[in-house]
Amino acid sequence: MLSAIRDQTPRPWWWDGGIAALYATFAVLTTLVWPLGFVTLAAGSPPVLRLGLGLAAAATVVLRTRRPVLALALALPFVAVDVALGPSLATALVLADLLYCVALHGSAGASERVRAAAFAVFAGLVVLVLLTTGDARATVTTALTASAVLLLPVSWGREVRRPTEEAAAARREAAQAARIAELDRRRAVAAERARVARDLHDSVAGHLSAIALQSQAALGADPATPAGGELRDRVLTSVRENSVRALEEMRSLIEVLRDDTDPDGEAREAPARLADLPRLVESARVGGLAVTADLDDLGDAPAPTELTVYRIAQEALTNVGRHAPGADVTVRLAREDAELVLEVTNTRPAGAPERRGTGSGLEGMRVRAQAVGGSASAGPDGDRWRVTARLPVPSVVRT
Repeated sequence: MLSAIRDQTPRPWWWDGGIAALYATFAVLTTLVWPLGFVTLAAGSPPVLRLGLGLAAAATVVLRTRRPVLALALALPFVAVDVALGPSLATALVLADLLYCVALHGSAGASERVRAAAFAVFAGLVVLVLLTTGDARATVTTALTASAVLLLPVSWGREVRRPTEEAAAARREAAQAARIAELDRRRAVAAERARVARDLHDSVAGHLSAIALQSQAALGADPATPAGGELRDRVLTSVRENSVRALEEMRSLIEVLRDDTDPDGEAREAPARLADLPRLVESARVGGLAVTADLDDLGDAPAPTELTVYRIAQEALTNVGRHAPGADVTVRLAREDAELVLEVTNTRPAGAPERRGTGSGLEGMRVRAQAVGGSASAGPDGDRWRVTARLPVPSVVRT
């Protein structure tokens, strides 16, 4: 079929034109100089007619790689007439080459249709010869000839085409995987931004809110009195602790967006633990809240769970300072079965104006609790406001 076995790139017109010229030359030689045919030429079929059919079929070969389906469609009428007169070798070669090119260079649909048509014609020819002649030898000869002209070119073309289709499918899958990876990366970035935003709200904002409330308490005290001076000293100490803590946690959040360590090799600050709750309670007391703490010695829990307890308690106390300043607050932390239970309740002053926030703090509590497999809720409970968090602790190690 005069085609490179592995080269599927459509050839320039002059290449296919040269192939067509070779087929035309072969038609002249096998018709006029050295007549060849699969069967005896039908009576009354002049060589000039057979030559014309061979040349016309050869002319369609100029489109064999660029427009293979059109080339086959143009050649079929000449092939049909040639078969009716007694198939010649030159026309059979043209048909085989065009079938191969359609299977190789045509669209996937065209390749499949040509394959089906080739098998249908092959079966029809074999059955027709068997029924009309009843000769087993003629039937076998027809089957072999039709296989060589119809089935072999189509099967060969599709086999050569398969690696390219598999490579194209692999490229599509790789592109799809890259798109999915990019979407996953964007989702991960968005989730990380949301987590950093929650940390900013729960930690840094909590410390700054405590500083604002404590500063307000200090401004209301009389520094000339011993009690006022003591309160001022306590407030300034707590303000400094909260500001330093806020700066440390801000630094930790910034380093989250960088590497695991800073350029000097210093490790990131350890996250808040259950052992830090007393200091958090004391900071709230300095800010003017009457806090009663009931913190059982629970030992160590998983670090994410301890951080979640601390953040929820911090957010709950910050909200009390914002919305119910001067309220009596109770903080209770206990273990119930396989759960850590944190409860922060406060009185709701009668007649106090309702101060609404954005609700992001309460939502942040729920998200944090759910992240470690627990739950958190907040809402009124009679004349009190209650925040409750239940966090699973598979094992608690006593220290």
